[in-house]
Amino acid sequence: MQDAALTFVKGALIGVANIIPGVSGGTFALILGIFDRLVAALHALGPQTAHAILAALHGRAPGGRLAPLRDEWRRIDGTFLVVLGAGAVAAILAGAFLLEFLLARHPGPTLAFFVGLILPSLVIPWRMMGRPGLHLLATPFGIALTVGVSLAVPGALDGIDHPLVAAAAGALAVSAMILPGISGSYVLLVLGQYQLVLTRLTGFQRGLAEGRLDVAALVWLLSLAAGMVVGLLLFARLMHWLLRR
Repeated sequence: MQDAALTFVKGALIGVANIIPGVSGGTFALILGIFDRLVAALHALGPQTAHAILAALHGRAPGGRLAPLRDEWRRIDGTFLVVLGAGAVAAILAGAFLLEFLLARHPGPTLAFFVGLILPSLVIPWRMMGRPGLHLLATPFGIALTVGVSLAVPGALDGIDHPLVAAAAGALAVSAMILPGISGSYVLLVLGQYQLVLTRLTGFQRGLAEGRLDVAALVWLLSLAAGMVVGLLLFARLMHWLLRR
């Protein structure tokens, strides 16, 4: 129980990091000591997981209907993923209101604060690289890629309110969220979708509080979530391969 509570808190911290432009959720995962475990668990999700679900649904698995699901749940570290994800989602839903308020009332200072968060977030992955070597040659390429994207597509999707755009933005943002040193929310900010994400999140929650369902916001948020799930699973495989080599 204590482990689950601690994992939930870690998920909440990562969620807070992911919703603030300039702060890297991947860096927080490194600081909290769960980055490798998270990448390994996400990498484990795949065809074998789908096969276990189908086997359970058809009831043809040896050892009982739920046996393949139990085995697969342990293999993918399912409890860890669910509890961590629940903490992150809870923090994002709560934090969206505060950030929406700050950007609406104090946009200048808030954006300046985001800028101030970017450089310090690079310290942890820099320290973890170890002694200087040839691997440092990759650093200029990373800087060039980040600057290039920021200059080439500022607000590229600004004002485009469509579920397919939400899915694409979610896939791109979540790829950055799992990468230490890069902020997924900053990617959304560059694409011009960050404010829209906050508006949809807070608007949907306000609707539920008033007893109504905002179907348009729900469809948009589900599209965003679907894009994030696909991007997360694909990028986790790439990260797993890179970290092993």
